[in-house]
Amino acid sequence: YTDIDECTELGANGLPLHNCAAGTQVCVNTIGSFRCDSALQQCTVGRCPGANKVCQNIQTSPGYSCSCNTNFVPSVVANSIDCVLPCANNPCQANSACTNNGNSFICTCNSGYKEVNNVCVGKSLLYNKNK
Repeated sequence: YTDIDECTELGANGLPLHNCAAGTQVCVNTIGSFRCDSALQQCTVGRCPGANKVCQNIQTSPGYSCSCNTNFVPSVVANSIDCVLPCANNPCQANSACTNNGNSFICTCNSGYKEVNNVCVGKSLLYNKNK
């Protein structure tokens, strides 16, 4: 016995095997069958735990999608995905400062350092090297 996913499989006629109403219901696969849940109320309180997230109703199982709010990016924290500002992931090299720039970041070398091949090198080292 092989269980199929009635929510994603198509019949010989090219139509889905389920009869959920497009736009108002979402198909949820179960063992040996499927069920149609309301697609309109899938984003309930607590559906997307953590800060800085938004829930969007979608018309495929599980009926919702969690994503980060504008200017936030995913970060894995304690085996769960949280949404943080880009600089919270410490993306910059040593001797540099991170500035959030929308959903990205900019690394700027600290005072007394200069960027050489994406690394911040002390200007005194550069000066001594060129003597």
